[in-house]
Amino acid sequence: MNIGNEDRNDLKFIFNDPKAGTANIYAEEGTVFQDEDVVYPYGEVSYHSDGSLMHKFPNYPDSSKEYINPQGEGFRRRELSEIEEWEPLFEYEIFDYNLLRKQKKVSSEEKYVITSENNFFNGSSLECMLILANKSFDFAPSEDKLELIDRVEGITEDLDLIITFVKIKKQGHWVKFKGSDERRFSNLNVIHVLKRRNT
Repeated sequence: MNIGNEDRNDLKFIFNDPKAGTANIYAEEGTVFQDEDVVYPYGEVSYHSDGSLMHKFPNYPDSSKEYINPQGEGFRRRELSEIEEWEPLFEYEIFDYNLLRKQKKVSSEEKYVITSENNFFNGSSLECMLILANKSFDFAPSEDKLELIDRVEGITEDLDLIITFVKIKKQGHWVKFKGSDERRFSNLNVIHVLKRRNT
């Protein structure tokens, strides 16, 4: 993830490295693929200080799909400065660890390492949750061996990032193409933006 500057807090999340030969698929209907879906080597999800959360595919051939608000044009979540407790971001199902890897070595200054004492990241499927939380919000640690919780402090002046991992039995998911009843099994990692109601 990338963080904005002192004058403006913008959070940018990137889930793959295009130099590793991977790509992003933005499927409007989830596990039902159609010709209009975005398939592109580089993609990011940004949460801006004004509360707008956008999928971004810079320089995508169809300019109307360079910026996609998953909850509709003009929808705003809470501004970053107004998050007094917590704000859910993503649910990330991880089936293939190779799709997460960076092509080049990341310097120690640029990476954050999550460690575990019980070989938690052993290749088994995981469900990962990313949550923004105010520094004052108490998020209790877990003693469950199938769950791991980490807190990245100070991603903005007032906010931390909470990351939870839970082991799951799923090995992937079934997908199909619109207009066809044929289903295919996929072990691609899946990102769901956790939507919240506008209040």
